Amino acid sequence: MFMSDKYHESRSDAARHMPHLTKAYNIKCCPSKRHLFTAEVTYSFLYFQTKPKYMGDHEPRNYFAYDEDTGEQVYDWPIWAIAIAVLSCIGLFVGLMLFFYFLIFYPVRGGTTILGFMMMIGIFCIYALNFAYFLQASEATCGIRQFFQGVVYSIVFAALLVKAIDNWRFKDSEYSTQRYRGMTNPLSLIVIAVGIVMVQCIIPIEWLILENPSASLMEDSTVQHDWMWCDPHDFHDISLVLSMIFVIFLVILTAVFAALAWDSESNYYESRWIFVSCVTTAGCFLVWMVVSTNAGPPYRDPAIAIANFVNATALLIFIPIRKLVLMIQISSEEKNGEGIILEDPGELNV
Repeated sequence: MFMSDKYHESRSDAARHMPHLTKAYNIKCCPSKRHLFTAEVTYSFLYFQTKPKYMGDHEPRNYFAYDEDTGEQVYDWPIWAIAIAVLSCIGLFVGLMLFFYFLIFYPVRGGTTILGFMMMIGIFCIYALNFAYFLQASEATCGIRQFFQGVVYSIVFAALLVKAIDNWRFKDSEYSTQRYRGMTNPLSLIVIAVGIVMVQCIIPIEWLILENPSASLMEDSTVQHDWMWCDPHDFHDISLVLSMIFVIFLVILTAVFAALAWDSESNYYESRWIFVSCVTTAGCFLVWMVVSTNAGPPYRDPAIAIANFVNATALLIFIPIRKLVLMIQISSEEKNGEGIILEDPGELNV
């Protein structure tokens, strides 16, 4: 009776999880006890040999899509990765078009304009970084994730921090070319921003030196696992969050200076949009950091990639696209003789 109960329990599990298996092999209870053991062994063999790879005690990380009948892999990438890759390419294309448009037609070449171009380069890098999460973990992709996840954001917020401080310093004064001479000339501003990025680079470099990037399957018995993990499995995502500490400090500091210059009309209330960018980034960070360290394996890398895409798109809308809209509005008003003509083009820094 014990063997029979066990068989019925196993068969019910098979019918619940893999209806196509029970249908294909017509597994049913044997009326004779002498065939019971043979049937159980045969069922166990068929169940573990033919079940799709995504079945198992642990869900795989970033699992692929499989055909329900044959168990064959449908796509080379996870479905979520295909969708986010398309959107990331669109965002990257739009950003590059804006970059070259500003490079050719933008009326200002001095002031903090160079920081705007630096920030746009950082946004492009965020979009590009997503492809390291679309591909399976390996020594190369894990190394890229470890080094660039924090660095790409530091490129953006180093530039925004310097711009926020500049807006705060001159919040009560009108635009003048005298502002950007000596230690505050454009070259000095970009050197300061690059120096901030170099500080962030120290953290992942130390991480890579102390622990070489590598990847492996979750365990030796890998029938149910189809996706590689960055090593160590139980601490990599936490380490990734810890590597972002300096970036989080930059976001907070940028938000503080932007808030202090909230009422400044400098550059058409640019400080307000920098503050909104900081708040949006903080929200994206909170989501992917919580999910990547607490959620199940299938949701961790998708959460980071989706957050990167949303964050990069928000930054692109709040800063460069807003500048494009201002340029169009000002150009239209000048042509129609309406509104205030832009007398100081320096007030429209990127």
